[in-house]
Amino acid sequence: MKKWNRILAAVLTLSLTAGLTACGGSTSTTEPVWQAELPNTGITVQVSGCTLEEKTASYWANPGAAGEPQSIMELYATDSAPLLEIAAPKAQVDIQFVQPVAGGMAAYDLALPVEQVDMVFLTQPEDNSTRVRFDTIYNFIVTVTSGDQIDQFLIICNFFLMYD
Repeated sequence: MKKWNRILAAVLTLSLTAGLTACGGSTSTTEPVWQAELPNTGITVQVSGCTLEEKTASYWANPGAAGEPQSIMELYATDSAPLLEIAAPKAQVDIQFVQPVAGGMAAYDLALPVEQVDMVFLTQPEDNSTRVRFDTIYNFIVTVTSGDQIDQFLIICNFFLMYD
């Protein structure tokens, strides 16, 4: 009986692992698919764990006010949860939702992202870098502040994901 329980457990484990891998599960790599130095803060950021396209978008921080939008970098993740790494231990990282509007993206302040649901912050103790895994299909604006310098960019998550 114990032998059959071990065999059944092994088969279930293999089936679950194969199913999660096929659905883009947490077996993704941390090999960077995109890396850049942010223009204002000089902080290096990288994204791994997904397929990524870099684009430029129009962004309105205050969509109700008159004025021109700013041009902003957009990172479009298509196949699994992006893992963002910010290699600056003293940088302030803020994440908010954005919503599509005619001609671009705009700030969305009716709800805030929820840690451990929409995204997970993973601080690395060896170098104090900040890692953020985005777990939901939403549009986010990431604001990185260091001293009096600020950089912003969009992360658009368009994937289906199941975790173990």
